[in-house]
Amino acid sequence: MIDKACSIRSQVDLWQSTSFRTVRITKQGSHAYLCFAIALAVSLFACTGWADPRPYPLRTFSPAQIQSMETLLNDGDVSLIESTPNGKHGQITTFSFVNAPAELVWGVVAHPERYGAFVRNMEKCSVQKYADSSLEHSYSINYTITRVFGRHRYVFLPKESSGSLPSIDMTEPEDGATRHYRWEFIPVPRGTLLVLYGYTNMPDEGLVNRLTSSVPSLEYGLALITQMTQQFAMKKRAEQLAGIRTIPALNRTQGGYHFLLERGVVVLTRTQNDRLSGLNLIDQARAKIETLLQIAGEPSAWSKFVPSITLSRNTGEGSPQKIELEQTLPLMSWRTNYGVMLSRSSVDLMGLSGDLRDARIRWDFQSLADDKTQIVLRISQDFQRSSMVIRQLYKLEPLFEYGINVGMSLLLLWGVKWRAEQVQTQKAT
Repeated sequence: MIDKACSIRSQVDLWQSTSFRTVRITKQGSHAYLCFAIALAVSLFACTGWADPRPYPLRTFSPAQIQSMETLLNDGDVSLIESTPNGKHGQITTFSFVNAPAELVWGVVAHPERYGAFVRNMEKCSVQKYADSSLEHSYSINYTITRVFGRHRYVFLPKESSGSLPSIDMTEPEDGATRHYRWEFIPVPRGTLLVLYGYTNMPDEGLVNRLTSSVPSLEYGLALITQMTQQFAMKKRAEQLAGIRTIPALNRTQGGYHFLLERGVVVLTRTQNDRLSGLNLIDQARAKIETLLQIAGEPSAWSKFVPSITLSRNTGEGSPQKIELEQTLPLMSWRTNYGVMLSRSSVDLMGLSGDLRDARIRWDFQSLADDKTQIVLRISQDFQRSSMVIRQLYKLEPLFEYGINVGMSLLLLWGVKWRAEQVQTQKAT
């Protein structure tokens, strides 16, 4: 597993050196911030990279490994976020259970000429077929204030075994494009496990670059939005076509995700009424549980090593401990008062008042072999409560909620992990 000490250190240094910091939103500046939100969304969906003429190489999992996740996917969607050795965002893999037969799900993905009937805001949708059975999908998406145009090349890969469905490889046909996606369809008795491997390159200029340069972990969240937009659209359409189906009872054998942790951070998402209701991030640290409890249990120090937190201080004595945190993104911030409860293996923060009142941040730790500890970070917070910019972004694309929450949560997770590993190393010397 990649050691993220260097990457989080570079993120901290970059944050501390940048002048692009927090600006509180006022009514007078609302129009300017709305324009920023719109431009950000548009530049994200239209981004194209030119650094490498080859598609980004994707690493897959075996069907048996994916099938072992069926119990987990029954409760919500799963994402695996990987980093490159230099700390940049790498491949993202998203997993979903679809209540529809695999052949039907495959047919939804394999016919992009039909996307206009169910992909939100898509107004142009045409396909050119080639002699090698590949095809090219051209489309435009109308966001009312602007249109985004794109093209993808679909290649149907050979079947890996009898009865399996061909994986679908998807790239951009432009010279130098590195964006690369691959769909896999794993049949299970209850439906289909839909897997989307992908890499979305972020632009190296413009507004998205300014945002991710200031808060590097948002690069992961923004890339995740692109994948989830595709995955959720296909899932919803397949289930609509399948109609109401009786799902066989699930044999709740112990589901596994630990093989995913060998490659990156596991993200579990749950939805309610088409809104993100909860977010769990799972990682491993080379630090003892006592050290992690020390770092996570002192949120008044978080602003020293978590780039997105610009203020952290104790505000009262007694139990529970009272803490004030300010979380920031460029052009916006949230200030919240939390109550902090500690136990032998967890730290729990409850939003008492402020911008993110009723938010919850919970750390759970489990000791592993070789002085390593598993970290589970559970977060529930609504950033749109006091941010007009975020509200406008969500209107443009509701899945921005996932990207913003994942990006901010990753920075908190990696900041605490980096500091704990640093302290653990100091204790050992």
